[in-house]
Amino acid sequence: AAPYIYAAWALTAIAGLALLFRFAIKSWIRWALPRVSSPDRLWGLEDLFYALAYSFDISHIVFVQRSYNSGLGRHLWVLTDVELNATLKNEFISQPLAVLASMLSRTGMMCFLYSCFNGADKRIRISIIMCMCIQVIINMVTVVQIIVQCGPHPYHAANRVHYFHYMWDDLPADGSVVCESPSVQTMVGFVQGGFNSGIDLFLTALSAVQLWRYTMRATDHGPSHSDTFCSRFRKIPRGSRNRRLWQTCALSGPLLLSGIASIIKTWLLQAIGERNDITHNIVPFVLWVKIENYSILLATCAPIIRLLVSNMSNHESGAKSYPGYGNRSDGHDQGLELDLVPHVQDKGTM
Repeated sequence: AAPYIYAAWALTAIAGLALLFRFAIKSWIRWALPRVSSPDRLWGLEDLFYALAYSFDISHIVFVQRSYNSGLGRHLWVLTDVELNATLKNEFISQPLAVLASMLSRTGMMCFLYSCFNGADKRIRISIIMCMCIQVIINMVTVVQIIVQCGPHPYHAANRVHYFHYMWDDLPADGSVVCESPSVQTMVGFVQGGFNSGIDLFLTALSAVQLWRYTMRATDHGPSHSDTFCSRFRKIPRGSRNRRLWQTCALSGPLLLSGIASIIKTWLLQAIGERNDITHNIVPFVLWVKIENYSILLATCAPIIRLLVSNMSNHESGAKSYPGYGNRSDGHDQGLELDLVPHVQDKGTM
């Protein structure tokens, strides 16, 4: 298990540096540059969600490390009772933290997408809001299901959170406490992973289509709807085309990676159900959880690098306008930039 844990910690450190870089550059732009050079919208709700997501991710990896120190990665039958109890305790406590971190990072990305496409078709905005609500509901249900799996038998009204410790402690011999079958948790995890993957892939396609839809429209002069995609793509000026490709990778790439990681993680969920050797089987699952959570957080650097380069270029040239996510260009390129097309309201969305 050591390579998996080291990789998880490495991802945690890299994501932390990415967020620190994001917040430091934004603070520098706000306080060091003239107000006329800074973007209209610098700080957003997504920054709060990213910070909260990373705090839950830190808590998750700390509990995973404690579980590893107790025996995570080793076969269940070689652990002592004390080691097994500590391993399962820290692992089960870490699970809801990972789900919350994933939910918050996705919510942050959706807030960013909504701000980017705030002036788009109403159906686009509604689609983003619906995806946000669905993933929050699904992930919160998953968190609750993890925590309240155990309860009194026969059933009666009780605070089932107080029974959570029976996930790793022995059940009473008198049968007064029962826990759900591992297959129930596996099924809930499959549903949660399926929704998360589907939402990630949907938003990947949505953001890419929206970016190129208006770019292609800007190249149409007269009755050119019969042109092929390739011919319309070649009509886009090279500089604008390269910027749009960068924007597509920055917006859609993290969502695609998160969706792929979620699919793999969901496929590995069978390890949770195999409690005969859960301490050994669950280790790859933990790593893919971190990849899923950090793919979006790491991508926060991309627009900030663009923001920094744009502001530095403008500051050095004495320009007084802010280029935003997609730089403003002179001449015929103007209609091709993200901050000039109808679907973006804030010229400085970062």
